Amino acid sequence: MKTSSKINWQSIFTIKLLLVRLVGVFFCVVALEGFLIPNNFLDGGVTAIVILLGEYTPLEVYQSLILLNAPFFILSYFKIGKEFAITSFISVLVVSLILFLIPDDFFTPFTTDKFLTASLGGVSIGMGVGLIIKSGGGVIEGLEILSIFGTKKTFFSSTEIILFINTIIFLFVFFILDGQTEALYSIITFYTSSKTSDYVINGFNEFIEVTIVSKKDSEVKKMIFEDFGKAITVFKGERGYVPNQTEQRINCDIIVILTTRLEFYHLQKQILSVDEQAFIYSQKVKETKGAFINQQQQLS
Repeated sequence: MKTSSKINWQSIFTIKLLLVRLVGVFFCVVALEGFLIPNNFLDGGVTAIVILLGEYTPLEVYQSLILLNAPFFILSYFKIGKEFAITSFISVLVVSLILFLIPDDFFTPFTTDKFLTASLGGVSIGMGVGLIIKSGGGVIEGLEILSIFGTKKTFFSSTEIILFINTIIFLFVFFILDGQTEALYSIITFYTSSKTSDYVINGFNEFIEVTIVSKKDSEVKKMIFEDFGKAITVFKGERGYVPNQTEQRINCDIIVILTTRLEFYHLQKQILSVDEQAFIYSQKVKETKGAFINQQQQLS
C-alpha cells in the first residue's frame, strides 16, 4: 500500500483538533497516573507492556511509551498513512512529555478499590483514546497500528488480532508474574476502555442497517417516509419459503434502511404495529458515506 507523498499539515494542526487531542491526552494521563500505574493495573496492548516495564525494569513509563511505540509509528508512516503516523507520534510524545514533567507525587491514586480502579481507569483511558482518534485518526497505542497492518496481511480482523495479543499479555501476567488479581481486573479495564472509546468515536448516532420483509411492504414504506423521513433501498424478492409451504411464493419488496441506535427500537415498534408478522433483522454499519447520510447526522 503506497501512501501519499504530500502531508496536509493544516489538517493535523487545526486549533479545534489540537484542543480535542489535548483533552484526550489529559484523560490518558489521568488514567495512567491516577488509576492504573499506582494500582499495577493494565489496559492492554503496548500500554500494558509499558506499565509492566515501569514496574519490573529501571525504564520510566514515559521512556518505554516512546520506545515501544516508535516501531509501529514507522510502520504506519510507510504502510498506512503519513498523517496518521504523525498524528499518533505527536499524541504519544505529548503524553510522554507530560508524564516526564509532572512530579512523582503530583497525582495520588484516586482510589485503591480494585473494581473502581478497573472501571474508572478504563473509562478514563477510553475517553482519551477515543478523543485522540476523533481528532484526526491518530492513536497512542501501537497495537492498534499492528492490527490495521495485520488485517491487510492475514485473514484475521483487527478485533481478533488485538484480542489475541491481549490474551497473551493477560495470561503472562496471570501465570508467569503470579498476578492473578491484577490480570483479571485488567480484563475489566480493557473491556471498559474499548467500549468507552467506541462510544466516544461513534456516539449514539452510530448507524444500523435494518432489513424488513413484510406482506404489507407498501404500508411499511409509507410509515417510514412519513414518520421517520428516512431514505430507503428496495430489493425485489419473494417471501413464503417456509417449512411445508414451499409452493407459496409471493413477490414482495425487501426494504433496507439506515437508522441510528437511538431510533432503532422505536422504528421496530412502529413496523410491528403495521405488520406484527414482519421479519426484521439489523446489523451495525462500520462506515457510511453520502449526502443523505451527512444530512441525517446533522438532524440527529
